[in-house]
Amino acid sequence: MDIHEAREIREVLREINKYSLRDLKQTLYRLEAATTEAKQTIADVHSAAKDLRASIREARTLLATGVSVILDAKVDAAVSALGEASSQAMRDSVARVIAEFDKLGALLLEADKNMKKQSMEDVIRAVVAKPGSGLVDKVPVAWQARVKKD
Repeated sequence: MDIHEAREIREVLREINKYSLRDLKQTLYRLEAATTEAKQTIADVHSAAKDLRASIREARTLLATGVSVILDAKVDAAVSALGEASSQAMRDSVARVIAEFDKLGALLLEADKNMKKQSMEDVIRAVVAKPGSGLVDKVPVAWQARVKKD
């Protein structure tokens, strides 16, 4: 290789180095800009994640409050329905007891007309033992033996 060729090669290498250095600087600037943009994006993502966590906490609180309100309303409705059903059952039971006492009273009044001088116990025994009265099954077992004896 002669000197002239060596100079040309040196010139080409300088030219390559010059372009390479310029390209490297431009690439470095682009990378720095991209890094700055990436850092900003990461900061935005962190901020959004923080906001999302706060929103989730708030939603959980609202959900718990909402569930509590709904649950309280359903429990109140169920208790109210149970109270109404209990009241109705009590009214029905009282009506049945009153009807039985009315029936017994009518039987006693009828028996009293026929048995003026007997004791109340004798009148009740006679009414209970009377066929078709429907009261024999309702008398306690201990009394049934006494009623049948007489």
